[in-house]
Amino acid sequence: MTITDFEAFENVLFSQLRTDDKECLKNIVKEKKLIETYLNGKDLTNVKKFVNDFNDVILGSDIKKYKLFEAVLNRELFTAVLAEFRESNVLIRACKEVNRKAVEWLLTMNINYGIQDEQGMTALMHAAEHASLDFAVEKIMKSDGKCIQLVDNNGNNVLFHATSSPDILKKLLKSKNNLDIHHLNHDNENLLLYCSRYNKMRSFEILNKHNSFDPNLCNCVGKTTAMYLVENGRFSEVKAFVKDNKINPNYINKLGDSLVSVYIKKYYQHYIGNIGETNFASNYNYVVIKNYALTLRSLIDLKCDFNIPVDKEGNTLIMVLSMMGDQVTSRYLLEKCNIDLLKENYKGQNAKNCSGNNSYPVVEEYAKQAQNWVLEVFYPNEVKDISLCSNTFRKDNPTSFGNLMQRYNNAGLA
Repeated sequence: MTITDFEAFENVLFSQLRTDDKECLKNIVKEKKLIETYLNGKDLTNVKKFVNDFNDVILGSDIKKYKLFEAVLNRELFTAVLAEFRESNVLIRACKEVNRKAVEWLLTMNINYGIQDEQGMTALMHAAEHASLDFAVEKIMKSDGKCIQLVDNNGNNVLFHATSSPDILKKLLKSKNNLDIHHLNHDNENLLLYCSRYNKMRSFEILNKHNSFDPNLCNCVGKTTAMYLVENGRFSEVKAFVKDNKINPNYINKLGDSLVSVYIKKYYQHYIGNIGETNFASNYNYVVIKNYALTLRSLIDLKCDFNIPVDKEGNTLIMVLSMMGDQVTSRYLLEKCNIDLLKENYKGQNAKNCSGNNSYPVVEEYAKQAQNWVLEVFYPNEVKDISLCSNTFRKDNPTSFGNLMQRYNNAGLA
């Protein structure tokens, strides 16, 4: 396949630009008619393609100097190219790739800051996610206010993106550009709820000090800030947040979600979610499982009701723990809370006879390891290695889960 004369010209020009070869300026003069034909007609298709390819060269990792690129763009023959260049996504791409050198130069080229990419994100939004591009954020924030107030396809303004870079977030919160700190995105989330959902805790702490967000706001799936803090195992944050804002710890949304239900669902997911993908005994899983144990302790301190259903089958927390064979957490819950062991799910089963139900299957190898980890939280002075016995009621085994239930049941009836 042969290439056109203009394609040959492009290849030479881009090669010269990559090597900072100033001969390209002479070559432009030489190919004046060719350039006029392809880049200065009414059809902008060729111009757009040329600018896209030109931008690829600019953003190459081997490019350190941009004076020659600027000289080319300022040639009269490239008037249409320069106009299209200023309306292109080149600055967005540079910010997204955190190409600091390119960003520094592009900020001098009168690029349209209001250009948005496929996700609706502007260069400002991309820059706000990276602390090393704080200079770009500062420069763009001094420009026309229209681009500053834009939102992406999810309805997130620049403050939402800045939650990925707490230092930039602090600066934006102090800015005089009238950024809407109370803006709600398309998921009906304010900044605080958004941070709790995506576990951006440094930014959460910054925003929480403002005391100006609705702590009870529910997003489009009915989740609250406190629920996401529980889901992410943020045991100290959820305890303080619920207490400081006088939140009802037993609030249940229209979908039946509560602090207790979101806790057990995420806890169970981590029992089974990493099997076959990661080493379950890894430090990551160790920290996660212990954090959920600490989260349960926070929920107990908050006086949560542990007798409410946590799933569609009407199971309570103790029933689910029974099915999982989590004897350590069950024992701790029974010791610390007033658990109704006679309460039945929608199938007429109570905690004791739920133990044979396989609705929450676990692999014993992983369950045993997890039990050792939660034991460190709930009973740090006891022997770490425990025996995972059958969850059925066995009279000959006083440590079986069924016998544990029987003892607490009898104590409650005495």
